[in-house]
Amino acid sequence: MKLVNGVLHFTIPDNIIATNFSLYLNEIPIWAFASSKTKKYNLKTFKRVDYSVKLPEKLLKILHGQATSKIQVNNSSNNHHKNNSFYDETILEFDKSGKRFEFTDSLGRPLFLSKWGFWQTLISLSQDTKANIVNSTKKLINFLNKNQYSCVITSGTLLGAVRNNGKMLENDDDADIAVILDEENPAKINIKSLKLEEELSQAGYTVFRHSGSHLQLLFFSMLNQIEYYIDIFIGFFKKENYCQPFHAYQPMSKEDIFPLGDVILEGNNFPSPKNIDKYLSAIYGKNWNTPNTSFKFVTPWAVKTQYDGWFGKSQGFYHNYWEKYNSSKKRDFTQADKHFLQIIEKKFNFKNPIIDIACGTGEIISKLRALNYHVKGFDYSYSGLYKTNSIKDNTAEFVNLANRYSLLQYTKKLAKFKKCPNFICSWTLNTVDDYIRENLYLFLETWLKKETSCLVIFHYLNNEYNSNSQNGQNYSYNYNPNNWNYELEQFAKELKKYNLQGEILYNSKRCLDNKFDNQSESSQIAKNYLIANISKPDNKYTHKQI
Repeated sequence: MKLVNGVLHFTIPDNIIATNFSLYLNEIPIWAFASSKTKKYNLKTFKRVDYSVKLPEKLLKILHGQATSKIQVNNSSNNHHKNNSFYDETILEFDKSGKRFEFTDSLGRPLFLSKWGFWQTLISLSQDTKANIVNSTKKLINFLNKNQYSCVITSGTLLGAVRNNGKMLENDDDADIAVILDEENPAKINIKSLKLEEELSQAGYTVFRHSGSHLQLLFFSMLNQIEYYIDIFIGFFKKENYCQPFHAYQPMSKEDIFPLGDVILEGNNFPSPKNIDKYLSAIYGKNWNTPNTSFKFVTPWAVKTQYDGWFGKSQGFYHNYWEKYNSSKKRDFTQADKHFLQIIEKKFNFKNPIIDIACGTGEIISKLRALNYHVKGFDYSYSGLYKTNSIKDNTAEFVNLANRYSLLQYTKKLAKFKKCPNFICSWTLNTVDDYIRENLYLFLETWLKKETSCLVIFHYLNNEYNSNSQNGQNYSYNYNPNNWNYELEQFAKELKKYNLQGEILYNSKRCLDNKFDNQSESSQIAKNYLIANISKPDNKYTHKQI
């Protein structure tokens, strides 16, 4: 095995036909991938096949020191070969430091590159946690059946039952359920989804809405951290197709699903579609029965666009990102944050309350309360809210900016305020997509009054850095939201669209090139920050030099 210009070359015996592999560094499976043969050698002394694969930039950036490296074969079609065998073990040297390669989170847990493009910890669920997931899934299905919903286990949970001898898949940390509605009108499906969410909430479940077709139930440990979750996907038939966002859209009939069958998972019976092969083929493709650790969902653009239009963009990837980010990291209070705090003091009086939008772990709330401001916050990260409310006198609650229904519920509480609130929003506009910003601006358009405004701070993008930086408007899940930027032109355009006006109070005019740590997504990225005041057009706020 060798690494040349970012391309990994490795060798396995030529009697093994395989396409899916895992790269192990110092006994840790750090990356799963697919690769095809490049050269074939049929020597009398030794038969081998050479493979090659280009390493992702995100992986290349963290490689350092040296590591004992080997390749695991995950899906050989040779009946005489045992899957998960290792080959081509060698010591790879990534630099001349001689240090042992290690890559861990803040708690020292090894990280690997997931199929979603995120670094995450290796999952090794205890038997107790697995039992909790299975029992919670069983109880949930009983609840749904009592409320007249037809449901089956789906996705990875169903795969485990039928492909993994009735056991949960390795590294699976959740359960997946499909609720199949007898409805094909997207508007009515959204309404029924809201009704289902309300029923679940009233039954005591903590429900996170990713979209109109995807709910997630969160289950917490004794330390108030998310221990596991159950995904609920809405399935329905439209014309000749079975639809199950975010991915499945395949020709199927109701006779392929009903009457429901039965499968065993971890010793328990669970409902399944009648035609399991056709159902899983609609989700994973015809080769669903062959393990593929490098599998990635590739949803056709037309299908994704249609589902996004019907049910809204799913925020699942980034909700998980912020949960992990807020639970594992202590946010630094930077010079930019201190500057923002100074401007808040100059702009806002003590008479009106302040609402911190997307408050994260509550650092700014704490600082403002110490200055005797009446301030509250909201966020959609439970780990962030837990840290915020753990600080004395801090108050923050759950509101999902990606869900207009959640925002509507929150407005009922704002209506009870004796005085109209001012708002602050730090490092959010550049870390969300255009869909969430649209919700935020609609919210501000509704609640900003003549005497109130919203102060914002965000990283912005200069036009000359357009090709080198990630713009939050057109994001990719392979990017870290903390490295996104927000174009000033887009900022002005979106404010105008929602009958808002913005006044720049401070522009840092600062740019750091090629000086970023290995978490950055670009070697050249604009890090200008801007502080602005958002108000209604009739707000006669007089700008003060800051």
